[in-house]
Amino acid sequence: MWPPRYFDSSTLLPLINEPAPIPLKRTTPLVQVPGVVGIRPDYAGQILTEKGLYCDYDFTENYELSMVSNVLSQEPEAYTEVPRGSVVRIYYEVPWSGGM
Repeated sequence: MWPPRYFDSSTLLPLINEPAPIPLKRTTPLVQVPGVVGIRPDYAGQILTEKGLYCDYDFTENYELSMVSNVLSQEPEAYTEVPRGSVVRIYYEVPWSGGM
């Protein structure tokens, strides 16, 4: 229709007494981080992967997995709840080369 109808601009403003917005729910399910301290890094990675987590460890040297120590610590700690797909960092010792 021409001319357009005019309306009261107050209908465009939110009401003061409106309830607060509904908080969004987490879409990624939480999983419990398994304890992997004391086992070999390759097995730790398998366990974490089965739980839907990623394992982060640093093989900067060319050591075989059989040459490194068992996992000494992990972040986040065991039994912590994290979103599926989170990264768990594991720490271990590598053999000393003996050179200077």
